[in-house]
Amino acid sequence: MSLISIIVPVFNVAEYLPRCLNSIINQTYSDLEVIIVDDGSTDGSPLICDEYASMDSRIKVVHKLNGGLSSARNTGLDMCTGEFVIFIDSDDWMDVEMVKSLYDAICSTGADIATCGIINVFADHQEKTSANSASVVIHKKEAIYRGLVDKSTNIRTEVWNKLWKKSVIGDNRFKVGQVYEDVYFNRVVLRNVEKIATVDLALYYYMRYRPGSTQTTFNKKGLCLFDELSDLIEDVREQGMSQVADLIENEALENAVGYYVSAIDFSVEKQIRYYIKSQFERFYANRVNNSNLKKVRYLVFHLSPYLYLGVRKIRNLLMK
Repeated sequence: MSLISIIVPVFNVAEYLPRCLNSIINQTYSDLEVIIVDDGSTDGSPLICDEYASMDSRIKVVHKLNGGLSSARNTGLDMCTGEFVIFIDSDDWMDVEMVKSLYDAICSTGADIATCGIINVFADHQEKTSANSASVVIHKKEAIYRGLVDKSTNIRTEVWNKLWKKSVIGDNRFKVGQVYEDVYFNRVVLRNVEKIATVDLALYYYMRYRPGSTQTTFNKKGLCLFDELSDLIEDVREQGMSQVADLIENEALENAVGYYVSAIDFSVEKQIRYYIKSQFERFYANRVNNSNLKKVRYLVFHLSPYLYLGVRKIRNLLMK
């Protein structure tokens, strides 16, 4: 058995933290190093962290000044001594078989990373992203990058549904002070990755309804996504994967439209909406002649976002 480090950033999650930590200490794979990084919490989270450390010798706790999610994860990476690494957000939790299933997949395939499906947890229901066949599939370079935007593969850009060989992470760290840090982290680490194993089991519980999260408000910091996707596209094109780059550009267009609709819904100021439209045009200019582009939909948005919103409103009314 190899030592696996689990890094848990914590910030004001006292209501959810015991569920997360219980899911870790009850894993069927026991050779664990659990690093809890309390990122300046002001609620009861620090006490909970220390209580769990006193109960389980595998747990290490560091209390630090608030620096954000990336800073907390980087602290964990600097401290961890395991051959493998798992990241888990402290308001989420894992199936007790998650670590073992991912470790077994790496051992049986020689992959650099193993991933699993997730369970999206809403206020009144849950949705799985896997058929739960338990099959293991190997993905190499082009398929890996394709999987970043093809959610059906369970590769995804998120870091928390994965077991990473620490050697492929190396000295790479998360960008501090921005959201969509996962996109950047995947981009720089995947340069060192030859193959990923995906396990068709939904093993990570991702809580999507936490009050006050960025999913219930408009987060202007999220607009850095477009620069991150642009850098990813450039990386992919440099590696000769033009079709995959096209797919990522389509994803950028989709996100631009989605952000614009959200900006309208939340009455965000005009300059932000203008910026989002400019990002749409940035990617649209490269994609307009590609046959894979959803031409009618994006053409309408290109001509007039308000025309697009009007058509969208009529369509939604007809679908009721």
